[in-house]
Amino acid sequence: MGAPRLVFDEQGRGMAYYASGRVAACCTAKTSYSSCFYFYRDDKKNTPLCTIDDKMCGFADAKDGSRFVLSKKGGIWSDGDGTIRREWTWGEGSKPPLVTLKLSNELTLEFADRETCEVRLRFANCSRDFDVSLKVKRKGSYLDTATRGLKGALDPQ
Repeated sequence: MGAPRLVFDEQGRGMAYYASGRVAACCTAKTSYSSCFYFYRDDKKNTPLCTIDDKMCGFADAKDGSRFVLSKKGGIWSDGDGTIRREWTWGEGSKPPLVTLKLSNELTLEFADRETCEVRLRFANCSRDFDVSLKVKRKGSYLDTATRGLKGALDPQ
């Protein structure tokens, strides 16, 4: 038993550990601009509480039993008894709800949309906020900045 530890590199990839020595959070590099995130309960099984990949797909299980699931098509937020509180599809006019889920005593997920999602880790002696939102290499369409080449084809910039 020791104190909670945070071990991260300059790009923000690394691990956070509970005082028990078990993994609390893991951030791995997927590309030069995106990451995958894994958050765990401090129990003998190291039960996954939340995973979110570089495409903003994943799940989160709250202390109260509610569940939050994100896919490439949209998302579902359900109560502890399985009743769906809200369901939506990306980009079809249905705005996702603002969601705050207490995953454990140390971990909280805050979701507004695919571009604004964060998991907060709070220990007594240290803390870290993980920006788990969708990271894209290019905002908008390449057609916005493309120029025509000599043969008339569009050249992305």
